Amino acid sequence: MHTTIQKLARRVFTISSTHEENVKSWDDPALLHCTVFGASHNIKRDKEHKRNDMLDAEFDQLILRDEELPACIIGVFRELELLQDLGISEDALDRLVRATAARYQLQPYHNFRHAFDVFQAAYLLLVRSGQVKFASKVEQFTLLVTALLHDVGHVGLTNGFHEKGNTAAYSWPYSLLSKTHPELDDEEQQNNESMHIFAARELLFGQDGLISAHDKDLRETVDTTMVALIRASDTLTLSAFLSSVDARIGELSGPLGRSNDPADRLKVLSLIIRLADIYHPMRPFYLHKMWAVSIAQEFALQGKVEQELGQETSPMTDTSTYVSSLGKSTIGFIDFLVAPLLQRALQAMPELPTDLASSLGSSRLKWSTYDLMVRSRKASNEDMKALGASENNKAGKQKDAEPAEMQGKTPVECPQDGLCAVSMYQTL
Repeated sequence: MHTTIQKLARRVFTISSTHEENVKSWDDPALLHCTVFGASHNIKRDKEHKRNDMLDAEFDQLILRDEELPACIIGVFRELELLQDLGISEDALDRLVRATAARYQLQPYHNFRHAFDVFQAAYLLLVRSGQVKFASKVEQFTLLVTALLHDVGHVGLTNGFHEKGNTAAYSWPYSLLSKTHPELDDEEQQNNESMHIFAARELLFGQDGLISAHDKDLRETVDTTMVALIRASDTLTLSAFLSSVDARIGELSGPLGRSNDPADRLKVLSLIIRLADIYHPMRPFYLHKMWAVSIAQEFALQGKVEQELGQETSPMTDTSTYVSSLGKSTIGFIDFLVAPLLQRALQAMPELPTDLASSLGSSRLKWSTYDLMVRSRKASNEDMKALGASENNKAGKQKDAEPAEMQGKTPVECPQDGLCAVSMYQTL
């Protein structure tokens, strides 16, 4: 396997303790935690509470340790009463979360923290849109589980990379799947999504899978919906999806989110998972910027692989411009992916908070001057280096002009009368 891809494919994410050990009180300084508030829970929360509340727009997962994530995830399923209704124990879900985390690799962007980010966003959108009133328990369960599993095993390379023919030679999971599971090698060339589906099926329906012993009808329903939602995470399918949503919205007399038609229900779930997957521009800017930089770093790593293979890099994976053009590329990401999707989500689910649009606009505004600031800072640093070199040059000339016996010595201050008992220079 290629050396750089070996580095991309390292698997180091682990969670050690059980979820019971992670539940601590607000006053415990040793361990931070999250709070899962019910949809009807209404209390006055300070800023610290907001950062812990998984239903708040300012939720900050960075305050959580890795070992605390399972407790937060289990808390969401418990709050929505999904475990009891579907006959799933908390311990079984805990095992699924840990097994899923172990299959995520430590990529800059596509890692288990990204999966948790999408999970929390899907939960927030599900509740804040009012879809908990219209979506069945099976739909809610499948949406949230898919949010966790949608990128499992991602090696940090795009579908476009695999389409170049690199898959068979350098990325063994895909070549293996195409030989042993030809049904996953579809015409749409969704290599990443096919691998995620394969891994997700193992975790849910394989030996000791979360619902492997459940009713066949339930397993088939979950599988069909999960596969559709994972394939929906491919952004190349967004344009066709939005066209189908627009057409359906035009046919309905009421909001799409309130339709009971099975095809419409799937469209609504797809809207939520797609928006959750790219939700970070609507988060506080410091969190959004972290994710924007992370995906740029991951693209740059792919660019390095392409260069080592002697292949042409795209503007997205060009290692020489990903920092200087981060603002421009992120604005493009917002304008062509996030904004159109948010617009349809607000149309389909009018209960969604409208401040999502203002948060997105605020992030876009900040990026509008980002590249200029980077260039200005770079120019300023270069000027400072040039000034420093000039000063060093002057100092060198001045040193050369000093008497030979005085070089390598430092001046000492004389008394105010100007008389010194020692030489004007003292050896360092």
